[in-house]
Amino acid sequence: MDKSAIESGLVLAGFVKVHATKKLIEYRQKSEAVYVKVGGTDHPLVIHGRHGPSIAKLAGMQGVRRAKPLSKPYHNSNMRSFDLRQNTGKKATRYGFDFGFDSPSALQSFLMSL
Repeated sequence: MDKSAIESGLVLAGFVKVHATKKLIEYRQKSEAVYVKVGGTDHPLVIHGRHGPSIAKLAGMQGVRRAKPLSKPYHNSNMRSFDLRQNTGKKATRYGFDFGFDSPSALQSFLMSL
């Protein structure tokens, strides 16, 4: 699924667009924030780092894709709703875990598992 299909799936699941930058679009449903990467990638959806203990389960779901090792997060300082962690730089940066999906049903199942 591309970025626009994922955005449509988020809206269908009740997420609302709350903020956008040149690199990311933030969606929120109640207390759950997710980001969609604007640039071309096959893993455009980023979930909060607090889901770290569930990454193996989430990545193993039918139709869910994740290219990075399970423990390796995606970093971007623009993800203002996410926690900070030390990466390779001098300052801590925001992080989450990025995913891609093969179908709208895979995305919906994934979102219900968060």
